[in-house]
Amino acid sequence: MASVWLGTAGWSYVPDWVGAFYPPGTSSNESLEQYVEAFRFVEVDSTFYAAPALTTIERWARIFPTNFRASFKAPRELVQDTGLRVPDVPFNHFCRTLAESLGPRLAQIVVQMPPGFVRTSYNDGALRAFVADWAPHYPIAVELRSNPWNEASVDDMFREHNVPRVSNDLHDVPGLERRCYDTSTTSAYIRLIGKHDGVAKDHVQRPQTEALQWWRRQVNDLLAKGVRDVYLVANNHYEGHAPETLRTFATDLLADGAPVVSSNGYPDGQVSLF
Repeated sequence: MASVWLGTAGWSYVPDWVGAFYPPGTSSNESLEQYVEAFRFVEVDSTFYAAPALTTIERWARIFPTNFRASFKAPRELVQDTGLRVPDVPFNHFCRTLAESLGPRLAQIVVQMPPGFVRTSYNDGALRAFVADWAPHYPIAVELRSNPWNEASVDDMFREHNVPRVSNDLHDVPGLERRCYDTSTTSAYIRLIGKHDGVAKDHVQRPQTEALQWWRRQVNDLLAKGVRDVYLVANNHYEGHAPETLRTFATDLLADGAPVVSSNGYPDGQVSLF
């Protein structure tokens, strides 16, 4: 069966989400336990800055329910700083540790490349070699933030290896706003990023009604094409408060009959929207 997984980019928003999302008095150490009561998916962004210790991953694995999914950003020192010519041993260790600790709860390992990773013959070769080497072994999703990569031959390469190309709502890269890719029948990956200017994170400040309706149509289209798992991540910057964005999005998708993975939408379990 197909599934739509909705989650936020991390859970460590204390004190910003306390009161607005987490119950009053929630500490940083308690936030993950509260989060998994509300949603069934999360993107762990902290791993982009440094690979976590095994004990940290094991703690997360103990907290994640069996019907939970988590994606992890690959450390930038392994992917961005190397121009995607990753050192095999540490990258394999990072991926294997996640796969062995989480099992089927591991959704995707997200490889985010910067706008400076432009399409040259050298970088094109690095991307193709990376996908060919690692996609057979781990659930890899790739995000490219440079316009020249938006060509059919690149998408065909991803399709050949059944690798989801990350779709997003980039506002700071001209020409890449609101792109949706369907390069994998196994999974699709969407990131609602938003403008990274100063916003509070405890309420919706800039509603994106039209954009959310556009993404709603894209999700339904992906499902109609037979994509098995659709992962959608909302960043606080998108509207100002990711949990509320997801609750709104879930309500709309459920009205369409989309297979949204059931969760409460609130960590205290007292209010259930989906």
